[in-house]
Amino acid sequence: MAELLSPMRLRQRSPMANRLQSPTSPSFFLGSNDDQLERAQARAARAAASRRRITMNADHLPPPPPPPDPFLSKEEIIALLQTCIKLASENVLSLSAS
Repeated sequence: MAELLSPMRLRQRSPMANRLQSPTSPSFFLGSNDDQLERAQARAARAAASRRRITMNADHLPPPPPPPDPFLSKEEIIALLQTCIKLASENVLSLSAS
């Protein structure tokens, strides 16, 4: 603990403190503020992020399922026809009974 608070440790930190400058010091320099350049850089960054997102998502998504067939299969048509015949025959019997 004593070595953490020793003056030697403080001297080692002082060069770092000298490198930090306040905005009011004369040697502190701010670059020019170019709004158009900043907007262009932001647009480019957004476009690059969007491209990365699309590429990453496309790599991890399974291929889309094939579209369903709009037509009935042979078995489905036969089952539907049998149901229609059964219903029609029941309807005829109920009409003749009344």
